Amino acid sequence: MATETLRPDGDVQAGAWTTAPLFSKINDQSDTAFITGVGTTLYGIVTFPTPVAVPANVTDFKVRVRLISSITNPDMVISLAGTGSIPDVLVTNHPDPESFVWYEANGAGTPLPEDLDSLKLTINKLSGGGAVDLSQVELVVTYTDAPPTTPGVFTTPLSGETYRDELVVAWGVSTDPEGSPIQYEGEYSSDSGVSWTSLFSLQSGLSYTWDISGLTEGTQYQARVRAHDGTAYSAAWRESDVFYISAPQCDAGTPDVSGGCTA
Repeated sequence: MATETLRPDGDVQAGAWTTAPLFSKINDQSDTAFITGVGTTLYGIVTFPTPVAVPANVTDFKVRVRLISSITNPDMVISLAGTGSIPDVLVTNHPDPESFVWYEANGAGTPLPEDLDSLKLTINKLSGGGAVDLSQVELVVTYTDAPPTTPGVFTTPLSGETYRDELVVAWGVSTDPEGSPIQYEGEYSSDSGVSWTSLFSLQSGLSYTWDISGLTEGTQYQARVRAHDGTAYSAAWRESDVFYISAPQCDAGTPDVSGGCTA
């Protein structure tokens, strides 16, 4: 797992808080960067010049805002909203002994939009004395990104056995580094890989015995699987040998009158 930090200049930097530029827009009180009176609200939009590419399905993120205040623990509520699918999130204050105060929201379980282009801050001073200074603002978004996993590393190769009209393919795999469920998609082909028929999709497990039934005698078949990390496919197809489904032989003296085997 890697922790990434989104900076409002569109860059992505790992493992560090970075300084954001000032708000690109403030509402009708733009003539001042201070909140002094109770009930005063300012709106600010921090814009990412280039939409930040966020991996799909990121749901573990944190937004941190740091403001200057003339008092250590201002009684404020800051709500954050993002252009896209980020809902309003209440941010609790975390007093800092210095003049800067951090406010943060944990967005766990809330998806970030894949292309993050802006964040809107609504700062509302509900009560308390002192002033909030918006002339120096730091804003960062961090998210935990699961790098491509390695479920495509097969510990045992694809192997197979043929029966009357069935091909049984088995394989084993290694667990991924984080112990996440491993998922696979499987297909088979009867024309030397020109076309493939889906057999299953996104099955989880560390080993399989895969039974393809209803096959045609006298035909060659091949199976293949590929890994999935829960977000995207992370490994190439792994193909089996070619297997030939032949007409099974009957036991001596007991021909199968149904035609399922040859005497």
